[in-house]
Amino acid sequence: MTLFQTKVKQFTRYQFTLPVKKTIISLSFISNLTLICYNTLTFYYLSFLILNMNIKNKTKKNLLAKNAKICKNIFSKGLGLMFSRKQKAIIFIFKKEKKVPLHMLFVFYPIDVLFLDKNKNVAEKKENFKPFTFYSPKNKSKYVIELPKDAIRKTKTVLGDKIEF
Repeated sequence: MTLFQTKVKQFTRYQFTLPVKKTIISLSFISNLTLICYNTLTFYYLSFLILNMNIKNKTKKNLLAKNAKICKNIFSKGLGLMFSRKQKAIIFIFKKEKKVPLHMLFVFYPIDVLFLDKNKNVAEKKENFKPFTFYSPKNKSKYVIELPKDAIRKTKTVLGDKIEF
């Protein structure tokens, strides 16, 4: 069965004939599309539920955030904090170090961001990252941690601090 089936019918009216094409989407295509969407959304929501971790500044021996969500797949990384109402901590993990530009589109509150190298040392930080703005870091990072506003200031986290999660 094909994705689209085309049927041609002859329509006779007023003594002339018009061919009318009727396109029908196959039922199996719709069910497969529904299944794909369901699996994608399930996979996305489960990606947030994998681990809840505490984020600690090992150098200063204090707690940055509790119950941080880990984002490993493309769906959870793409959505991040968008459309969330409650401030929470999120850890983005990448396969290798790279410059990770961030946006705050559809995030309605300011946050703090830590960029960590492969050894989990703070390579760069962005405090008070405001809604509907963009930021391009100067350094490469393997981990990006989005924290509630003022978490960096309250814990006195500085460049070079070792972070643990």
